[in-house]
Formats: sequence, C-alpha cells, structure tokens
Amino acid sequence: MKSGQSRIELAQELKDQLSQIGDKRIERIPAAIDGVNALADAFPDQYHWRFKTAEAFRAEAEELHRRNATTIDLNALYWRDSLAIIEAHTVMSLWRMIEIAQSAFRALEQDNYIPMSILVRSAFESAIQFVDDARTFAPTLDSLKQIDFETQLVESESLETLLLKSVYGSRMSSSDDIYRSRNILTSIERIAKASKNDPIRYHYEVLCELAHPNFLGRSIYLAEVRKGPCEGDEIRIIAHANGINAPPILYSALWALAWSLEGLQVSVHLVQNSIADFLKAHPGLANKRSDKD
Repeated sequence: MKSGQSRIELAQELKDQLSQIGDKRIERIPAAIDGVNALADAFPDQYHWRFKTAEAFRAEAEELHRRNATTIDLNALYWRDSLAIIEAHTVMSLWRMIEIAQSAFRALEQDNYIPMSILVRSAFESAIQFVDDARTFAPTLDSLKQIDFETQLVESESLETLLLKSVYGSRMSSSDDIYRSRNILTSIERIAKASKNDPIRYHYEVLCELAHPNFLGRSIYLAEVRKGPCEGDEIRIIAHANGINAPPILYSALWALAWSLEGLQVSVHLVQNSIADFLKAHPGLANKRSDKD
C-alpha cells in the first residue's frame, strides 16, 4: 500500500458551492478536510497494534510477578497495552471518517442527497463517539502524570471499561455484557450539553429521519405543490429528483459533516498530546520491555 492513499478529495466546484451557503461552519469544510488529511499523512498506512487477549495479558502479568518484577515493569505492561488500544482506536476512527466522508462527498457530487445524508449520519455518530471518548482518555492520562509509577501500581478501571465498550463494543445480541456498546444517544446528549451553541440534537434528528423510511426522506421528491379548490386540497407533484425540501436536508447533512470533520480532528490532537505528555511524565513506561517485546 502506497503512502497517502487514504485521503479526502473535494472537487473545486463543491468548494465553490460550500462558500456560497452562508454558514461559517460549512464554509470551513475545505479547511477541516485539510486538517484531517494532514493527520492521515502523519499516521502510518499500516499501524502495528500490539494486541493482547485478556488471557495473554494475565499470563504475562503472572510471569512478571513470578520473576519479582519491579512496579515500573508491571505499570509498563498495563499502560503500554492501554495506550496501544487507545492509539489503534484513534487510527481506525480517523480512517473510518476519511472513508465515510469521501463517499459522502462523492454522493453529493451526483446530487444524491439521501445516500449522502445516510453516510453523514454514520460519520456524525462516529465523530461524536470519539469526541466523547477523548473527553475521558485525555483527563484520565493527564490526572496520572504526577503519580510515581516507580513505586505505585496504577490502574484505571473506568478507562478499561470505556475501552472495552468503545473499541470492542458491539450491539449484537450474542455479545457479552462487558462488550455491550453504549447507546450513541448517551454520547450525543453529553456532547450536545457540552456544546450548548451547536444544534447537534436537531441535525442528528434530521439525519435519523432521513436514514429511516420516514416521510422526510421521501419528501425530497416533492417537486411542486399546487392549490386545489379549497383549503387542504392540493395537487402535489413528485418527481425522481431533489425537490423543494432538498435545501434544508442538504444543510443539515453538510453541517453535521463539517462538525464531524472538525470534532474528530480536534479530538485526535487532544488524545495524541495527552499520550505524549503522559509518556514524557513516565519515561520508564517507554523504556521497560517484557521478555516478549
């Protein structure tokens, strides 16, 4: 795989259209794309994730205890594994956003507003989940910078639970409870509350209506409404094209996509900086290796 394959491309015609909508967030989409692409350029196209099952982790921890390993060795095992999961989650979330956004823009180029909106809903949910996760990752790591990892064994049960439900989460009926992913509405409510000036709930509701087989999604084909002989009696012309309800539908989709690109970008930087500061505060974690490393 060549470096630089996974990037978002936006046609100049679309850039010109975005600049004419009259919304500052939507106008920032090209800049948001540049920021996301810059992150993609900084990430490897193949990320080597050191993954351990719970059984493998326990076996390695037991081996360290048997060898009377130091506290920093035990902390290194725990936190190197945790940071690896966070980093893998970050990389995969970025790639997911790039693929969804690129497909959404391709649909927009074809004036396919409904498929675009369905894709944007997925991008919106993905971004909101990662933003919500980052608001736990960063403070958790920041709060541990002053602890002496050479003398104190440090764990975070809340971080473990979050990683299980976010990174490995599933809504399938066969999933174990510890992997049961959080309801995305919980994250949406938290982020909406934290971003009081952003109409996150409203645009998400619109996107959900469009994704489900409800009237709003079908109403895009309403081309014209002609008054009938009396009040409430109309002739509605429907056509297989974007009709009179298309502009507000497009606006919600573009606003949500713009928020998603910006929100993910900011949160990725937040997580990266917190990991870097955490490792700087605890250099022994990077220096220590088990026999299996």
